[in-house]
Amino acid sequence: MYKKALKKRISTLLSKSSNISFEELSKICLGASPYLIFSLLDKKQKNLFRKDIQPPKAAMEKPLPAENPANYDWRFTKETCISLTEKIKGNNSKIALFGTPALYLELLKNKENVHLFDVNSLLINYLPKKTNVHIVDLNTHTFIEESDFDCVFMDPPWYVDHYQKWTSQANIITKAGGRIYVSLFQELLRPKAIKQRNKILSNFNLIGNVDIKKNFLNYITPQFEQEVFDYYNIPIYKNWRVADLIEIRNETELPKTKNPSIKDHWLRFEINNITISLYIVKNNSNEKIDVKSPYKNGDSLIKTISARNNAKKNANLITSRNQGYLVNGSKKLAIVLREIERGSTLKDVHEKCNLDLVEVRKVSNLLKDILT
Repeated sequence: MYKKALKKRISTLLSKSSNISFEELSKICLGASPYLIFSLLDKKQKNLFRKDIQPPKAAMEKPLPAENPANYDWRFTKETCISLTEKIKGNNSKIALFGTPALYLELLKNKENVHLFDVNSLLINYLPKKTNVHIVDLNTHTFIEESDFDCVFMDPPWYVDHYQKWTSQANIITKAGGRIYVSLFQELLRPKAIKQRNKILSNFNLIGNVDIKKNFLNYITPQFEQEVFDYYNIPIYKNWRVADLIEIRNETELPKTKNPSIKDHWLRFEINNITISLYIVKNNSNEKIDVKSPYKNGDSLIKTISARNNAKKNANLITSRNQGYLVNGSKKLAIVLREIERGSTLKDVHEKCNLDLVEVRKVSNLLKDILT
């Protein structure tokens, strides 16, 4: 049913406009993945769109660490950040942001009283000193007492349990009559997206009046997603991802929610501008370092960004280039990566961390694959 509905929408859109680009088509397919959209095109349509393929632009210097799929890192475009700043700024308003570092930087430019709550510890190295940055996992963190924020803006991972917890957090810290703004995925994001949206919106309606602004939010295509498009030869080099903006008037206190089963156990590293997320697996954390591919053919590129994919689920080391690895000895590897992040050579680490020659070879091959 899902693919049938998507294919019908694609056919309708293409019949209305023969000059539409693939990026434009992807933007108006209500959140459906471009590689799924592309798979539903016939051969003639695929070849027509591929004529528009452009070489990717050279990477620009970024004011934030590279996006990593383990963090659910999709960031708003500059234009979206400016539009949101105009919408939520106010005279002496106190603003909280959940997981939106790019918007945080834009609001700082406007000298707004803004606090950022984010799980990514690497942000500390990029954001201005002496600003209100709080490194917390919003899925497990609990605000002990009510705060007096006039406005909360949140961009949670696009799953129901994350929305429930983050909404509860926002409801606690926003003063009565304040505003809560939320990004919301569109109807064709995944097969059950409509049902999930309705459940999320029902929860919002328990708080107060809800207003929906369609297609208000546009996201930058991160490198890890671009790697997947390149692998499948999909002609996307622009910012295709769109979401709706939800505005809620904070009028009613929600009942307390249980912490979702998904908790953040990732350690984060940055080496040569590539971010690395390593999940400490307790039952193998003290073993010798061993690194394997999530695929039988030895490939490290995860072929999708979907959290439902087995290769993505099983990988406990993920990079900002969408590479995934199955790692034993994760606690020992974490020490090694931290030393290399600080500038140590592999030779220094070999001696300091008491690695045997097999472990040195494993780490050397891992770093070569990640960094080249």
